[in-house]
Parts: sequence; C-alpha cells; structure tokens
Amino acid sequence: MEKTQLTFYLLDAPMGAGKTTAIIKRVKTTSKKFLIVTPYLTEIERLCTNAGCITPAGKESKQKELLTLAKTQKNICITHSLFAQLTLETLKALEGYSLIIDEEVSTIEVLSYPEGFSKPDIGDLIDAGYMSINKDTQRLYTTKDKKCVGVLSPLYDCLSSLMVTNDIYMSGETYICCKKRTVWDCFSDITICSYRLPYSLLSAYCSLNNITTIYQHIENGEIVEGYSDIKPTNLQRLVLYTPQKLNCSCSLHWYQTHTEDIKTLLSSFNKWRERHIPAEYRKGYFWTTFKAYKEAVAKTTKKITTKKFVSCTAKATNAYSGCHVVGVFMQRFLNVPIKQFLSAQGIKVNEEEYALSELLQFVWRSNIRTEDTAPVYVFIGSKDLYARLSAWIVS
Repeated sequence: MEKTQLTFYLLDAPMGAGKTTAIIKRVKTTSKKFLIVTPYLTEIERLCTNAGCITPAGKESKQKELLTLAKTQKNICITHSLFAQLTLETLKALEGYSLIIDEEVSTIEVLSYPEGFSKPDIGDLIDAGYMSINKDTQRLYTTKDKKCVGVLSPLYDCLSSLMVTNDIYMSGETYICCKKRTVWDCFSDITICSYRLPYSLLSAYCSLNNITTIYQHIENGEIVEGYSDIKPTNLQRLVLYTPQKLNCSCSLHWYQTHTEDIKTLLSSFNKWRERHIPAEYRKGYFWTTFKAYKEAVAKTTKKITTKKFVSCTAKATNAYSGCHVVGVFMQRFLNVPIKQFLSAQGIKVNEEEYALSELLQFVWRSNIRTEDTAPVYVFIGSKDLYARLSAWIVS
C-alpha cells in the first residue's frame, strides 16, 4: 500500500525569539484542538496558565488521564517523556488534533535494554523463535504465534511494547529504535519548534522516512513560512575562552583515551574562573560533560561540584538563567551507532554543525537568555569547538 504524504512544519527560530509566545497565540486564536509537547514541567505550567491547556495531574496513571482528556477534546500539554509512551488507543483518541512539539523529541536512538539484559539476549530470543530479523532490512519482529515465557520474558515484553510505536533495527553491534512513521498519521498537522533544524537528527529522520518539511520562522511575533538564518540576540555578551596549551577534542573518544588529561582540563577551568571572572559571578556557574564521566570530572578537583552539573541535553529551561559562567568540558557529536545506521541508509549529518548546535542550545540555558547586559563567560574545552563558535558569531 502506498504511503500518504506526511509533512512536518519546522518552526526554526533562535532561543529567546518567542516561539512559545507564538504557540500560545496560535492556540488562543484558532478553533483547532492542540496537543503540545514540551520538555519541562515549568513550560507546561506556562502553557496551561496562558493558553488554557490541561495536563494530566498524575492522580492516577498519566496515560489514562491523557486518554480521558483526548476523548473529551481538550487542549492538552504533556512532557516529552509522556509523549514517548503514547499507546495506540491514545493515538486513536488524538485523531484530528494539531500537534506542536517544543524542542526535538527522540525519533532515532540506541536501544536501551532492561536491567540485566544485553544484545546477546536478543540473539537468544531469535534462536528460540520468539523474534526474527528481516535479512533485507535488518528490522526486528516478534513472532506472533509464540508467547515468550521464562527468564527472557521481561526483555521480550519490553521489546514488544517498544515496537508498538517504534521500529527496531539491528545495526552493527547494536540495535537502533526509530519512531514509526505511522505514529504521526493521526494528527491533522505537525509543528516542531527548535533552532538550526537543518543540522539536526530530526532532519535525518525526515530524510529516512520521506517526510516533507516546510520551514517556518518568527517575524514580528508571528509564525510565517520560510527558513530564516537568524542568530539569537545578546551574542555580544559572550566572553569565550579555551585553554591554548591543552590540545583536546573533548569528544567521548578523547575521554576514553586521555584520562590523564582530565585533571589538566579542570585545572585550566579553575584558574580561568579565579583569574578572569569577576568575584560576583564566580559562584553562579554550571558545567557539563558526558554523563559517564560526570563523577570522574568532579573527583579531579574540589573546586567544582556535581550539584552544578547540568546534562548536555538540557534545553528550553530558565532554571539556570541566573548563571553567568558556563563550563563546557565536552564536544557532543552524533552517537556513533546512529551515525553508522544513517550512513548505511545513505544519510549524512554534518557533525561539526551538529556539535555547534548542541553547544548553542546548552549555553543558552545561562543568563544570556535574559535581558541582562552583563557578560556571560563560557569556557570551551575543545579548541575546535571554540573556533567554530567564534567564527559563527562573526560570520
């Protein structure tokens, strides 16, 4: 059966450009029913207060509450996490809704195994006849006529549940989950809001699934069609620094092969903060690295704490807007198994632009997102990433 054409409207605008404000205006001025998906509870509170949305209160199962709200045709606001758990019954109840997603949701990711299980256990499920792999597509399937029992049943149940809204593919030494194209079919229209989306994993997902993309931007507070390469405001407030004597990429591979240099990197950060940051801003800092190295980084010095650690995926939040100092001890490239999976499909992501986008999103969690005029000091461990950001600012 031929697939119907699917279209994503991509609202591409800088941090602080008024995307949420424009969403609120759209909800209040149209008669459509909306499902709005946002990363943080604080944004849900804002949308419920200003746009009249309702969110599952959590008095019972949030999925059940969401289903009830959808059946009564309410404007609804939920988190990314709850969106990832949508059931077929809920999707059916949401048929005809306009979907607006603030910041990218996960559309392609490495499979996370239930505790105690790993890739060889999927091989055991296949050998036992509970699952199979399509040799041409490498897609994983359940065997419908055979119910799994025994020690492998928790893994089987987890995979079966995932397959309701995801396709799972074997790719090299791992498995990749891709959001099913059919997940989007129930919605009347789909808008996804973020920044620099041409360099995103979402753009690759659209190419993979032959999804048409129509770009939009913000102009005088209104959503208008067309891509506009606009930079965020307040760039002049950024004061960038990178350690000149330390040649490190701050990639995950660098951490795996240069553990002895982590202490030098942190020592450079501490000296920079003490010598170049005004005293009134030194304590207002946050930092990031790869989650697997969070503790290792913090243990190298008593002058930073894990309480100041912020995940590199933190987006669209004002929680750190009082901080004037940012420590970036990583360079976030595309996950290698995902890169290999996409490459096998003939899809390439510009990794340098991807890493720059991730950096910008992270830095804009700081005071730079406010109307303050004071400098925001950014320590970037990677020289390459520092040079890329510096060149982008003046380009």
